[in-house]
Amino acid sequence: MTVEHTAVLVRYGEIGVKSRQTRRRMSRLLARHIRSALREHDIPFSNIRVEFGRIFVESKSAKRAATVISSIFGVVSTSPVVVTDATMESILETGVAVARESFGPGLSFAVGARRMGEHSFTSQEIREQLGARILNELDDLNLRVNLRSPDQIIYVEVRDKSSYIFTETVPGVGGMPTGSQGPVVCIVTGDASSAVAAYRIMRRGCVPVWLLFDTSGNSSVLRATVRSQVEALSRYIYNYDVLLYAVPYRRETRLLSELGRTLACLLCRRSILRVAREVLRREDADAIVTGDMIGEGQQGGLQQLQTIAEAVGGVPVLTPCAGDDVVQVTWEAVELGLSCQTDTCHACGIATQIGDESEVTLGSIIEAEESAGMLSPAEVVDRSEVVLVRGRRS
Repeated sequence: MTVEHTAVLVRYGEIGVKSRQTRRRMSRLLARHIRSALREHDIPFSNIRVEFGRIFVESKSAKRAATVISSIFGVVSTSPVVVTDATMESILETGVAVARESFGPGLSFAVGARRMGEHSFTSQEIREQLGARILNELDDLNLRVNLRSPDQIIYVEVRDKSSYIFTETVPGVGGMPTGSQGPVVCIVTGDASSAVAAYRIMRRGCVPVWLLFDTSGNSSVLRATVRSQVEALSRYIYNYDVLLYAVPYRRETRLLSELGRTLACLLCRRSILRVAREVLRREDADAIVTGDMIGEGQQGGLQQLQTIAEAVGGVPVLTPCAGDDVVQVTWEAVELGLSCQTDTCHACGIATQIGDESEVTLGSIIEAEESAGMLSPAEVVDRSEVVLVRGRRS
């Protein structure tokens, strides 16, 4: 018997524990993203079916489809499956054929089974009978049973009138479907922490609006690094436009550099958040995301971070990497395949300045802001270059 993988079993996690109404909305959203991803990668499919706890995709290119679908937010794992009837004889016959194609000689194996619906047999009976049939009919492979730590596993999932048999599971990225939460403004600086912070928030269902501040004299390198990062991360997004705001900001940092390092850094960071708030307003976003980590950088102390966030009081400022260290975040960026600048992208003439390290008060900050002569956030955003990084149909 020749086996053919004609469908993909898609598993989702957190969606399954939501209320019925929310679960229905999110599973349909996930199915929509799956449809768009398959079309973008030119993978043929005939049907996408949402069931409780699962999504089934019918495709003759099931193995390719399983790999593509696994990189969609909301998907815990996928498996290319062989579909047969929900009768014991069909399960045994197809299961042996799948094992013949997939199992290696001289190795141990186990059978996993689960059912949904009413059937004349139990999951345990599937395990026992399929295991015995494999040992009997594939005796030339010298297989042995090991239920604790098998070298290979064949799985059977029975749902109503169909059975799905498989040996391969492709890990997914998990999280929540894109668009299940609102848009967020992600400040990207070219380093690992801002990129990883954005990825973590995107994984929770948010659509990013990228925001780059050109504060350095090496703007071509910075733009190339950031563009590489946002293009790589935006590939996770389907069915939404993804924008990049590139803000020229050297004029502002030059004005602030006259105030001394401690005060200038705080003012610069507060000013950046205010510009981000203006972008948030224009794009109808819900929060600002930064790559701040406690104890890292010029202004990484808790009091400094509080003073900076106070500039946009009432707007959530999310810091997904706050509790991590540089090594953790860098490794995660490497795992994501992101290119990053190793030096800080805030090397703008302020961070490297030798100056006064004395404590500053909120009163002195507000007074300095009023007299700095900087453009308003709206004026700064008006001067920005806005780029469509990824379109709905890209």
